[in-house]
Amino acid sequence: MAKKASKPASGHRSARRGEIAQRDETTIYFSGASGIPGIQPQQPVSLIREYIPLDKMDANARRQAFGLWLGIVYLSGTDDYEYRPDVPAEEDPLLVLQFQEDYEAGAWHKLGRGLTLQELALTFEFMTGHGFMTLINSNGPATNTPRLMRKLVLDADAILELVSVTYAAKGAGRRRPLATLFYDGKIGHCITLLDSDPSGTRFAYHDPWPGRSLLCAEHNRAGVAATSLGTTKIHFSPDKSVETPVWGVTREELARVHVTTFIMLSDWSGIMRGMVSGAFSPRLRAQLKAALAAQADAAEKRQRNK
Repeated sequence: MAKKASKPASGHRSARRGEIAQRDETTIYFSGASGIPGIQPQQPVSLIREYIPLDKMDANARRQAFGLWLGIVYLSGTDDYEYRPDVPAEEDPLLVLQFQEDYEAGAWHKLGRGLTLQELALTFEFMTGHGFMTLINSNGPATNTPRLMRKLVLDADAILELVSVTYAAKGAGRRRPLATLFYDGKIGHCITLLDSDPSGTRFAYHDPWPGRSLLCAEHNRAGVAATSLGTTKIHFSPDKSVETPVWGVTREELARVHVTTFIMLSDWSGIMRGMVSGAFSPRLRAQLKAALAAQADAAEKRQRNK
């Protein structure tokens, strides 16, 4: 299970159970097989103590190891980090060969941790061949994301309102799963939001961790008490689906531990139509306007500094 990096941080726990105090910038490693889109539920690969030959892993574990290598090794060592539209990393034979060579040459021992927020965002795009908008909780732990060009900073309640309104607009149509990072003050993990109730006060999600979700009361120290909602089929590709457990959590509980939600750029234009049509609350509209203006200012500053 990936945890916060061991370097000191000046943040502290709030005196009241369930609250997480604001932190200075620190490094959090997020666990969770769903952190790499398309990976089916299983115990995350652990390469901390021993070498596991690639030919001894099943396809799912190899894919996870490849994703970890992308985020920890490959993307950290290159400035050429822009994803290639519609070209998943696994379909690049030179990249796959480089992974295999690096892994066998010793890179495997670097893969025994989760990914940072920035590493996850870049890995998502390389793995899928699609761009993502990264929605970062302004009240969550401060994280270092200088390489993320498509990010908006909103508070957790605004992000979750945006998600619930987007789901409601789908009607009876299939919802796109949304990778979401949480942090309870000790553990960083990735879950996948699947749906919300009509009022947007409860969310259904998939947790790739084996057994009970890490958001169940006995597994986290933020006072979140997720409950089982049974099972559902998650479609990892047009021809592959798997029956997985589904958990439920209140909006207030999720906001308490929320760090980031990733939304595919192909869905983002539809979300912006919600802003034009008045589907969002005045509070969310105001935050989105401010965040979009900040994003535009940052892009202009990067252009001037080139």
